Amino acid sequence: METQTPPLPELGQSVPARAGDLAADAEALALAERVKSSANWFYWIVGLSALNSILYISGVGFGLAVGLNATRIIDELVSEASGAARFLPLLFALIPLGFFALLGYLAPRFRAAFVVGFIFYLIDAVPSLLLKDWIGLAMHAWVLFSFFTGFRAAGELSRLRSSNASGVVRACVSAATAATLGRSRVSDSRVSPGKEERHESGT
Repeated sequence: METQTPPLPELGQSVPARAGDLAADAEALALAERVKSSANWFYWIVGLSALNSILYISGVGFGLAVGLNATRIIDELVSEASGAARFLPLLFALIPLGFFALLGYLAPRFRAAFVVGFIFYLIDAVPSLLLKDWIGLAMHAWVLFSFFTGFRAAGELSRLRSSNASGVVRACVSAATAATLGRSRVSDSRVSPGKEERHESGT
């Protein structure tokens, strides 16, 4: 009794997804969301730092703890200006703000952006430590932890994509091998009856 092999999918026919593939896709989606969530902190820093500068120019006596200390220092350096020059802090603040906005764009694509952002934001936390601004220091620590988790998630996502890519290559090779064996079996089955007829006529 001959064993029947399962039919191979025709060209263009979708192959049912395996449970392992679905689990890998779900894990990749979760990691990508974690990377994106961590990278969004760069934009939060930019927005809240700009808001701090606006509040300072307006004469409000408080600021937000998540913002950059660098922009606060710039605000203090030009605080003696008057008239239209009071808006100079916003112009000088564009340098660190633009830098962090660029890191926010690059972080989901290049995990090294998390390392660069971590280093600069760690340096930015020094004034909070020296001034004993514990709330600002705690917020800096939380954002630094988010950068670390984003960096780690980006590494896991890269390794998962690499393993999936190698798995796809192996699956393609296996499918090609199975297709070749299937065609050879079909050709053998077509040739076999002719051989049997010639053998019968010879006898």
